[in-house]
Amino acid sequence: MMITDGKKTEIFECGNPDAPLIILNTYGEEGKAVYLKCAELDTPEFNMAAVSGLDWDNDMSPWKAQSIVSGSDSYGGKADEHLSLLTDRIIPEVINVLNGKPEYIALAGYSLGGLFAVYSLLRSGVFSAAVSASGSFWFPEFTEFVKKEIGKLKADCIYLSLGDREKYTKNEYLQSVQDKTQELHDLFEKHGIKTVFELNKGNHFRQSDLRTAKGIKWVLENKQA
Repeated sequence: MMITDGKKTEIFECGNPDAPLIILNTYGEEGKAVYLKCAELDTPEFNMAAVSGLDWDNDMSPWKAQSIVSGSDSYGGKADEHLSLLTDRIIPEVINVLNGKPEYIALAGYSLGGLFAVYSLLRSGVFSAAVSASGSFWFPEFTEFVKKEIGKLKADCIYLSLGDREKYTKNEYLQSVQDKTQELHDLFEKHGIKTVFELNKGNHFRQSDLRTAKGIKWVLENKQA
């Protein structure tokens, strides 16, 4: 376990230091559960670094926003700060521990972590693939941001998923999540990026570890090194 500026990073090694490296931002410390689900799915070999201890709503949000889900929530817009911590310090430390050269590096996350994964592709060239499981693409002005910045995208493989019940809510922001995820899928495909949008059974809170593992498996099987 590494600790960097208060963030915890747990490394899961496959035995090949040069295998693809998956960086997973976690709400709690569910990295092990995701890694075990990947093994159950017979996922190709990879190393994974699961980052926890996050100030979730702030670290994963690209800009400030207020009162989206409830009257008390807020988003601090500190994604760029966390991204810099990942790329400048955490990832180099992980690679040093692995003592290898990853074939490529992909970023994965669930919910706001999935939003952060796609956002990071537009802000950094470190990641060449992303896994966004039940990504929070209802976030205000996010699809507009992607449309504006799409030319900066260097990644060539993106996995998107959602629960098929997630759009059935009284919250007007959350109602838009499926349409906006489909819109992003179509946009990425139009720009020649290998992309899939998978619908899973259930609402936002069902089988998050399995949904994330399915995305990691897809990227590892479809990514061009």
